[in-house]
Amino acid sequence: QYMAYHRGSKSDVALIQFITIKRAIPIYIYTVLFVFFFAYQYNIFPISGAYSPNVTPGFNLPFIASVLYHAALPILILFIAGLGHWALAMRGNIISQLGEDYVMYAEARGLPSKWIRSRYVGRNALLPIYTSLIIALGFSFGGSVFVETLTSYPGVGMLLTSALSNGDWALGMGILLVLILAVVLGMAIADFTYSLIDPRVRVEK
Repeated sequence: QYMAYHRGSKSDVALIQFITIKRAIPIYIYTVLFVFFFAYQYNIFPISGAYSPNVTPGFNLPFIASVLYHAALPILILFIAGLGHWALAMRGNIISQLGEDYVMYAEARGLPSKWIRSRYVGRNALLPIYTSLIIALGFSFGGSVFVETLTSYPGVGMLLTSALSNGDWALGMGILLVLILAVVLGMAIADFTYSLIDPRVRVEK
């Protein structure tokens, strides 16, 4: 929202240039830099593995915490790599909404600017990209082969690549089925939660 409400300013131009350059950088460059600094240099995240060998696999808090800790770096890389696209999309949507009549009407009524930004402009600007964002989250369960390989994380992407290269078609089809179900689940969640941001939509029982 900051970029949209300060459009044309030096900070907005600088952020657009930064995001444009960032989007041009391949994801494996991000991965190498993040692994070097956050894993090797500062030891903030583990270097490899899906969980620590010191915990017992199972439905227990130490194991769950270890799994989340080991998955944090790949998730962070994927999030940072895709953040620019959604930021520019949201900026464009907000700018288009600011020219609508309902914004001027809300300002004429004396509503607080924060209320207008969050309850009116923010919601309407989110509508065009909300479904795409939820579906993208479903696709993210497939992981990234580059990220998982460079972080030595045994995720779905590496497992699918290994299955296809070894001719294990049953495993490959099973993984693809899980990914399809994840996308379908994401679309279902988007449909059921769409009414939370768009009051014109109601979910009927």
